[in-house]
Amino acid sequence: MKAEAVTIRHLLENRCRYCVPIYQRHYVWDRKNQWEPFWHDVLTKTKEILQNRIQRFPHFMGAVVLESRKSTSVNEVNTFQVVDGQQRLTTFQLFLVAIKHHAIEAEFAHTVQMIDSFLFNGNEHLMENPSIERYKVWPTKYDRELFRDILTGERKDLRAKYEKHFFVTRDEVKYFKTVPELLGAYGYFYEQIKQ
Repeated sequence: MKAEAVTIRHLLENRCRYCVPIYQRHYVWDRKNQWEPFWHDVLTKTKEILQNRIQRFPHFMGAVVLESRKSTSVNEVNTFQVVDGQQRLTTFQLFLVAIKHHAIEAEFAHTVQMIDSFLFNGNEHLMENPSIERYKVWPTKYDRELFRDILTGERKDLRAKYEKHFFVTRDEVKYFKTVPELLGAYGYFYEQIKQ
C-alpha cells in the first residue's frame, strides 16, 4: 500500500472512475454532522483565497483509500475501487453539481464545462461502456439512479421527477427524514450557494 497526499482536484481531473463496492453502505451523510462542516470548510478556504492571503495552506478534507482494478479492455477507463472515502467523494460531487446548476442559471458556460470535467470522463466514443464509464464517481446500486439524475439533469428536471421532495411554493428541497440523503445534500449546497 502506498500513501500520498493529493488534492480533490487531482483525483477528479484525471480520466478515471471511482467505484463504490457493493459491500459499502449507501450515502448516509446528513446536514448537521457532515454537510454543514463541509460547507463551513469550503467557505473558509474560499474566503481565504479571495482575500489574497499570502499564506494559503491546503485543507485536509479526509482520507480516501483506493484500490486499483485491472482493466478488461484497452478502451476501459481506469478504475479504482473506493475502500474508504466514498461519502466524501460523493458529497464533493453533489457540491459541484449545485455549483453547476447555479452556473447554468447565470449562463456561465465555461464554468459549466469546467465542472463537467470533474464529474464526467470525456471521449465517450473511446469507452468500452460509456453509459457507466462516463461517471467519475459510481455509487452503490442503492444510490445509483438518483445520483445519475442529479448529475445529468437540470434543476427543473430534478424538481419534476422528485416533486414530492421539493416545496410547492418555493424552489427548495425539503429537509425531512423522508428525503433521500443524496437529494438533501444537493439541495443543501444549492441553497447555501444561493445565499
